[in-house]
Amino acid sequence: MAKATLRLSVIGRLKTLTHLDGLLISKEEATSAMKFISGTKITQFSLLRHSSTKEECPRMLSIWPSAKILTQTSKLGPHSHLNGNWYSKITALNLDGQHLFEITNLGKLENLKWASFNNNNLTKMEGLESCVNLEELTLDGNCISKIEGISKLTKLTRLSINNNLLTGLEKHTFDNMLHLHSLSLKNNRITSLSGLQKAFTLIELYISNNYVALNQEIYNLKGLCNLVILDVYGNIIVWNQENYRCFVIFHLPELKALDGISIDPPETECAKDLFGGRLTSDMIAERQGHSNFTQMQELNWTSSSIRTVDLIPVDQFRNVCNVNLQNNNLTSFSGLVYLPNVKVLCLNYNHIESIMPRLKPQSHLTNRQLLYQKVPSSGYGQQGISKINRDITSNENLPPIMHNLEVLHLGYNGICNLIQLQLNRLRNLKFLFLQGNEISHVEGLDNLLVLQELVVDHNRIRAFNDSAFAKPSSLLELHLEENRLRELNNLQPLVKLEKLFLGYNKIQDIAELEKLDGLSSLRELTVYGNPICRKMLHRHMLIFRLPNLQMLDGIPVNSDDRAKAEFHFSELQAKKNSFVPVANSPVDGGSFGQVKASPIKITNIILPGGLSHYLGSDFTLNTEIEDQKNKNAGLLTNNPRSIHAEIAFRQLRGINLSPSLLSHQNMASPATQMYQNNQDEGR
Repeated sequence: MAKATLRLSVIGRLKTLTHLDGLLISKEEATSAMKFISGTKITQFSLLRHSSTKEECPRMLSIWPSAKILTQTSKLGPHSHLNGNWYSKITALNLDGQHLFEITNLGKLENLKWASFNNNNLTKMEGLESCVNLEELTLDGNCISKIEGISKLTKLTRLSINNNLLTGLEKHTFDNMLHLHSLSLKNNRITSLSGLQKAFTLIELYISNNYVALNQEIYNLKGLCNLVILDVYGNIIVWNQENYRCFVIFHLPELKALDGISIDPPETECAKDLFGGRLTSDMIAERQGHSNFTQMQELNWTSSSIRTVDLIPVDQFRNVCNVNLQNNNLTSFSGLVYLPNVKVLCLNYNHIESIMPRLKPQSHLTNRQLLYQKVPSSGYGQQGISKINRDITSNENLPPIMHNLEVLHLGYNGICNLIQLQLNRLRNLKFLFLQGNEISHVEGLDNLLVLQELVVDHNRIRAFNDSAFAKPSSLLELHLEENRLRELNNLQPLVKLEKLFLGYNKIQDIAELEKLDGLSSLRELTVYGNPICRKMLHRHMLIFRLPNLQMLDGIPVNSDDRAKAEFHFSELQAKKNSFVPVANSPVDGGSFGQVKASPIKITNIILPGGLSHYLGSDFTLNTEIEDQKNKNAGLLTNNPRSIHAEIAFRQLRGINLSPSLLSHQNMASPATQMYQNNQDEGR
């Protein structure tokens, strides 16, 4: 508004003024001001002078509003001869530059389609409620600070409010505008695009030279599937957001032109490569509707094709303690390592290779070693790769990270190598779940000194090497079901282990189960699904050998079970001893011929001296065994089990007295036959 016009406006509206800006207001100036103000109102004369009754807008290439084009080409004029219903015939109204302070006297223009009020002094959008057929409205160059009063204009297709004082958009302003195709809000003071979420029919949006600064404002436009032209140039976001153009193109894939420049396919592909699969603060803000991340305690973002995590600023996520990113495409923990207070982290069904992003394979690795990295079952280059991993582990003193992490889920990630995973850096980890991977060796867990539960079910573990549990462990629960275990070596350091699950493995030798004797704290054990269970003796043996066992294969162990196990081994030994043939006894020559059984020499059992009367004089020990017997004389006397049970158990380990040793071809004594029959019963 020009200075002179402004002075007349103030004097005309404030009629009691005598001085303005230190200057005396003269009578002539007051009269001119009154005339000026009277001309700022919409009257019948101004309506006739600036309107048109044309039913259709001519097709022409012009930046002018349709109302201006029509009134320039087909104006009614103040002397037009119209009947009393002439208001309803007006279709176009152009009141640009009329110094209007308000819109009035339009209640009868029920068929008005095109209206323009550019370059006036309007502060409010009111007085248009009756113009329900309005299709195009232009209000550029006014002093409007709020979009209101147009909720009933449901047929509006084009709206322009450029060069005003708008600071935001009302929440439900555009919800009912089902035909709005073009919206222009250039050169205002708008900071947020919230309010446009339901403008689904919008095709063109011009909002350049405003104050939009945050990336998340672009998310307000993601639901506008028909939007193909967007102009955001001149907003703060253009300079704040690195790779701004790719960012907008990625999140609004239907766009054809951005900031006046067309979008080509290479740009679209670049945007996908740059921003595809990134979990950012803006995405979280979009979902939860605000950016106050300090209130968040849980981050749940599953099945979203996430490849990287980029949460900035990290300090705002300091209260997040539970993170669930299951079923995504993560190959490392990415930006999650910087979240200071995460206690529970679930990354099942990803592609985790290591905590930190892995370096590209070194050129000095052989082709076989590279193959082993991809396919461990190939066996190629296994030793070389293991050596490299050990060197990396020993040479790099990797600092601990995620100090508060206690529970980690890494199931079904295709993990082959635990050393490359760098789990040793998670020093306070208590529960580790690695089920459903391709793990063949338990390693790289040496520094997890407070680990209480380890789950490696459904992997490819065949045995434990010396370093698997090299240090005394705090482990209380170990899950090893559905692996390929045949041996149970190197479990001795697990002195605190209370629960051990070995179901569905390949254990077939009862001697392997004996190796569990050192697990004195073991209270629960499963071995079902192993070949050893077919012999039906494992339950009695395990109950007998593990005095603290309370649950076996899901069935409680009670005092009756222990009594039966004790009785079983005692009775078994008693039966065997009752029918051991006595050496030097004459063979019944009338029935089998004159053959005397040779004395039996036992070389693989140690007997206490008190048992000689059970066996007879023909049971002889060689010198070496006799020496061992003397050295271990106290072995059985200190054992709480009965002597019979101990002998029976030792015989189960492969020290059975085979009948083949007691006979020569087909000529056997009655004592030999009796022994053989009793042994069959014992089985």
